[in-house]
Amino acid sequence: MKRKLIPLILILSLVLCGCGSGAKHPDWAGDWTVIAPFLASEGTEDFTFGESADTLGLGGVYYATWTNGDKRDFTNSKGESTLIFNSQIYVVAEECRTEADAEQSLTAWMARERQNYSCGETYEVTVGGQTYTILPMLEGKESNPYPFGCAAFTRFGTNAVCVELVCSDTFTGGPGYVLEMFLHSLHYHE
Repeated sequence: MKRKLIPLILILSLVLCGCGSGAKHPDWAGDWTVIAPFLASEGTEDFTFGESADTLGLGGVYYATWTNGDKRDFTNSKGESTLIFNSQIYVVAEECRTEADAEQSLTAWMARERQNYSCGETYEVTVGGQTYTILPMLEGKESNPYPFGCAAFTRFGTNAVCVELVCSDTFTGGPGYVLEMFLHSLHYHE
């Protein structure tokens, strides 16, 4: 009886200590934030890691957040209150079945940004060998607590990734520059 339990205990131990299928890639440092099985971040000194989740109610969708500055109250033009930061970074990653599915997700995410913001012309940057389409978000809708920002979109194999920097009215600096510095913290693996 005891010998039958040993393999079960070993498997359970591997899963609980992170050595199962969700383990970190061996090249990733222990203090990096794993966003998705294919994506991790070193973080940056200007942003504090907030939270992450392995799904957003759907299999294969992951997110993580980082914040900058202290929380403060914000009330929009509709009288709705919330707490906001000086700026915030959101990373959403989706495992798709095909490259075409990943491209569809990126197109949908970019369209959603265009619904929430008046946007500038897109441009491309390559960071760490990964090419991103950058969308400057120039002016948010009236009820948006973050009136401007910048978003980056990329496909990594069959995976779609969106990195969004949203900025409050107290943010100083260039959103494109700050976003690009965060992109340097990201690491991908097959």
